[in-house]
Amino acid sequence: MIDFKDKNSVMEAVKQNGLVLRDASEDLQADRDIVMAAVTKKGMALEYASEDLQADRDIVMAAVTQSGMALYYASGNLWNDREIVMAAVMEDGRALEYGKIYVNDKEIVEAAVEKNGSALQYADPNLRKDKEIALKAIANNPEAMRYVESPLKYDEKFVMEAAKLNRAALDYADLKTARKVERNVEKKIEGLEGGMRKTKNKRRRQKRKTKRSKRRNNKSNKRKTNRR
Repeated sequence: MIDFKDKNSVMEAVKQNGLVLRDASEDLQADRDIVMAAVTKKGMALEYASEDLQADRDIVMAAVTQSGMALYYASGNLWNDREIVMAAVMEDGRALEYGKIYVNDKEIVEAAVEKNGSALQYADPNLRKDKEIALKAIANNPEAMRYVESPLKYDEKFVMEAAKLNRAALDYADLKTARKVERNVEKKIEGLEGGMRKTKNKRRRQKRKTKRSKRRNNKSNKRKTNRR
């Protein structure tokens, strides 16, 4: 049995399951050692820490490193801490939603979408039409295509590149553009298949020619043998 008022008892418990902090006494939820152990094990345990500790940079860094979405429970001023936000999005790209002042920071957005492509929806519109970032997001999650901004989302070449990364991206692309790309892909496939058929037919003709040549040689050799 856990004694939720006893520090040693709670310490042992949170080391096994950080969310035990939820049932600890208020004094222990404000105990730095207890909270640090809890969030190191389970970042989302930050929800149950005292307000003072939710504003503690080291505590929050430990929490978001374990679970990026724990950033939601951090004190608001730490949402503006670039290192904290970067650590959070590197663990879970969706944490970009809470690092609002960095949604136009290309490095942070790039880290976010590489971890979770759908995080593109939280990026600044100018970065949502950045080809490099958009393709990285789609490579991680084809659904990210729905968050790409114009004019990029109407660009056939871009949509084609996205489809090469993940064909499912076409399901979330602009309908007209997706249809054009699909037609182009079908034409290329038909061209490849036609080329393959020509190659096969050429090989067959060559084989038949070789066989005929062998038969003629065999007949010629037999005649020579018979004359002797």
